[in-house]
Amino acid sequence: YIKLILSSKGSLSKKAHLLIETAKNQGSTDNITVLLVRT
Repeated sequence: YIKLILSSKGSLSKKAHLLIETAKNQGSTDNITVLLVRT
């Protein structure tokens, strides 16, 4: 699901917001933050 968001079209901030929301739903923001920093 995360790869789907990153590969989809759209602004980076929009993707970041989606990733953070996804992380909140899964109860963990640490893994998402690392992904955002790496990309």
